[in-house]
Amino acid sequence: MKYKAVAMTDQGLYRKTNQDSVLICEKYIQGNKIILAVVCDGMGGLKYGEVASKLAVESFEKWFDVFVTQLTEFPRKEKLIHDWKKLIADINTKIYNYAASVSAQVGTTLSAIILFNNHYVIGHVGDSRIYLINKNNISQLTEDHSLVAQEVRKGLLSSNQAKKDKRKHLLVRCVGVKSMVEPQFISGEVNEFDAYLLCSDGLWHRVEENEMQQEVLTSNCAAEHLIQNARSKNEKDNISVITIVEENKQRLSIKKICLSLVVIIVVIIVICIIFT
Repeated sequence: MKYKAVAMTDQGLYRKTNQDSVLICEKYIQGNKIILAVVCDGMGGLKYGEVASKLAVESFEKWFDVFVTQLTEFPRKEKLIHDWKKLIADINTKIYNYAASVSAQVGTTLSAIILFNNHYVIGHVGDSRIYLINKNNISQLTEDHSLVAQEVRKGLLSSNQAKKDKRKHLLVRCVGVKSMVEPQFISGEVNEFDAYLLCSDGLWHRVEENEMQQEVLTSNCAAEHLIQNARSKNEKDNISVITIVEENKQRLSIKKICLSLVVIIVVIIVICIIFT
């Protein structure tokens, strides 16, 4: 299966800087496309969060360049996870040392997915999210590493209480704040017509999951429309979105639009003939 990825990031209505960073890397191997997509939401005063998120995506970009250059066949998932453990640990050390040099607490969320040979691998830290979307469902693949989400998992808070809790921005895991980091790794199979959505919390704070599902499945401009949706709901944070959809689905949507236009034109012509 061949996929198309689109990334967009927006400063938002109120922030003076955009501390989010996004990345898409693509390469054809044996006629099939490998896609790497990363969303990072930086944290820290002044421009420190921006530095952290940018450092993370640049490190993934450098890794991908070396990875595809050396690649002769599709990798095993275990090998990818092993590589990413080391990569994320290295990123964590760099940000941690940078934070010490500027005497500030600096960090970033990190949500990365790579699709290859009908499989995916995810590496994740923080509360940016990766969703799996199809016509039947939208499911969050990643786990929010926040204090409130942790209490929901323990049964101490309900989902509704969590939405209103003032501590929802407090993270229990992120990249760069501590000397060690513990990423979440997920792997699975890619099924036909599955789509993927990566986003920072600036999107999911305001936009409902059913709205995400509908937009990704029906629009060729889903990333742009989702950001506009969040802005229209007065989201104050930076907003980042990456959509990954099957290329055949994109072409099908365009065909449907063209067919609909043809039908409308024919109907208008028939009406004109009848009433003239």
